[in-house]
Amino acid sequence: MKNQAIYIIIAAVLCLSVNMQAQHNHENNHRNSNHDRHKSVLVAPSVGGIYYEFLDTTATIIQGPHGFKYVGDIVIPNSVKYGGKTYSVTRIGNSSFAYCNELKSITIPNSVQSIGNTAFYQCYDLTSINIPESVTNIGERAFEFCISLTSINVESENKNYSSEDGVLFNKDKTILMLCPREKTGKYIIPSSVTEIEESAFYECKGLTSIDIPKSVTSIGRAAFMRCSGITSIDIPKKIKSIGTNTFHGCSGLTSINIPFGITDIGDNAFGWCSGATFINIPNSVTRIKDNAFRGCKGITSITIPASVTSIGTTVFTSCNNLTSINVESGNQNYSSDNGVLFNKDKTTIICFPGGKKGDYIIPNNVTNIGKFAFYYCSAITSIVIPNSVKSIEEDAFSYCEGLTSIIIFSPNLVGHHLIDNNMNENCIIRVPTNAISRYKNDFTWKKYTIEDNGQTIYSLSVTHNDSQGGITIYKESDTSQIVTLTATANSGYKFLSWAIRKNLPRSGYNPYNFTEIKDIVVSKKNPYTFTLTEDVELIAKFQKKE
Repeated sequence: MKNQAIYIIIAAVLCLSVNMQAQHNHENNHRNSNHDRHKSVLVAPSVGGIYYEFLDTTATIIQGPHGFKYVGDIVIPNSVKYGGKTYSVTRIGNSSFAYCNELKSITIPNSVQSIGNTAFYQCYDLTSINIPESVTNIGERAFEFCISLTSINVESENKNYSSEDGVLFNKDKTILMLCPREKTGKYIIPSSVTEIEESAFYECKGLTSIDIPKSVTSIGRAAFMRCSGITSIDIPKKIKSIGTNTFHGCSGLTSINIPFGITDIGDNAFGWCSGATFINIPNSVTRIKDNAFRGCKGITSITIPASVTSIGTTVFTSCNNLTSINVESGNQNYSSDNGVLFNKDKTTIICFPGGKKGDYIIPNNVTNIGKFAFYYCSAITSIVIPNSVKSIEEDAFSYCEGLTSIIIFSPNLVGHHLIDNNMNENCIIRVPTNAISRYKNDFTWKKYTIEDNGQTIYSLSVTHNDSQGGITIYKESDTSQIVTLTATANSGYKFLSWAIRKNLPRSGYNPYNFTEIKDIVVSKKNPYTFTLTEDVELIAKFQKKE
């Protein structure tokens, strides 16, 4: 009885170990129905050098234990015997052969119905794959990073997939699913194809030309990513958007001609097409997303058409030879001045071209320096920031390694996360005389040398109620302390006065020195001209007409 109890305990421990291993395995195909979830799953040790998971009468190939890798030539059997039972091998589980970079060949039997997600991911030495008639499902990224793969061949009797010239398609060849990484030379996509799947030609560096037929209406993200050997590409007119990373890293492209009809250019769509010297954006494009042309080092100028309503961040970052960004005059959202990209009313500077050299004086109407505005502009040496600028966004000057001087005419441009990374540490920041200590104590600027720019400049801010009226501020120059304010009342309102809001002792009996906020009128003139002798905050007061 004692021995029998020991055997029962051992059996229970083994059962627990098996169930824990099954729980942590990435293969989920055996759970395709609620009914299956309640069935007993058995995970076996290696049978004939292959690891399996058993369910009822079927076997699924799974990953081996931690550190195990399949190597050499693997022949998957139609069936396998274990524990006195025979199981049909029907599935190659998720990631079952992933990272087996010394796997030379794989023979898939006609019993296999499903090849799981990332099943052969990063099998570097695998040169060809034969898909039998029985396979009905091939998971996502099943053969990704199989860098030696030259052909994928599907048995002609297969009802779900087909192949032609070593390229994988759905059965009727309307969807091109995967081109082997080692395919070389010119490739002509069949005219039956309407869809090119995500990553279909990913890193096919040996291809020198790809002909896309007019029938194609959809191209998946990263479809031609890092096809560095192709020198030109004709995008069919039926395509409406170019997705994320579609042509990223196609460094051999010499020109990028986007056809009319395209509305969206996705994130990194043409990023690091470093050989392109010309990019045409048609007047149908409405959105250009983040990094769309980042690293296109060959272009010297680009034109933003009137149709564009949205431009992402760092779209032209690392375009080291770009000296001019021009916006068509009819654009309702953006503008350009001297080759620099702004919002429509030129109050925000959005992008300074990375190849523009020398000194740059920001125009006096600019109030905001946008996020990444001068990002990686290593050729610029000096920037003058006018007193009109009230805010600087994150990373505005990051990686401006050639920047030696920033002259600031605002006494209050502090507290901004604007220089977070790798600006020239020897850059000298020149600020107004009366603001030196303020800049030296600021967490952003204090790591740089702060010098006097020779000007004493006071700040002026004017608040008002937009629903009642508006104001304009005029100064002859940044250094001038003579200011003219003009108030314009809206319909139904009239201007009253210019006032300063102060915290003053409460009037009347006030033994505890309580204070109250009061508006002290300084002038009722309109326009109102005065000389700044200190930092001033004014209020433009309006009143409803009787």
